Amino acid sequence: MLAKEFEVLALEGSTAIIEELSTDELEGRISEQQSIIRTALAPYEVETTVCYWLDTLRGIEELINLPTVDWEDDLFERQLCELPVRQIAQHMPLYLGIRKRLLDRFCEQFVNRFSNLMHQGAAIATSLAVHGLAEAARPASHSSPSRFLVT
Repeated sequence: MLAKEFEVLALEGSTAIIEELSTDELEGRISEQQSIIRTALAPYEVETTVCYWLDTLRGIEELINLPTVDWEDDLFERQLCELPVRQIAQHMPLYLGIRKRLLDRFCEQFVNRFSNLMHQGAAIATSLAVHGLAEAARPASHSSPSRFLVT
């Protein structure tokens, strides 16, 4: 159950604004968000959509853990971690080599999830760039080693 009053801190520039929301106001905002989500998802078949989401989440978890694998091959580790996701189509031989090496170590479903994430990442980065938001698709700093660059 939600508390009777709730404080939400919103930053506007450098000035903090505190807004007190009643339980009814919070529940109303949650209902609005639920309605927006329901409307956005209405065109999709429920079971298939949930399966795709879960598969994507599993792929993300696997991707997060991938750098912990000891490949005993510094060159491959560097290629894997520096794979230019945004320009994956221009680096197809590198990508296919990485994919083959992953298949040597992991099952095909794992490698397919990895591949799907790489293509989704490329599509997101391209979309951001097309909309003038290319900086959002770049790592925070090129000076430190970065995992799975989106450059």
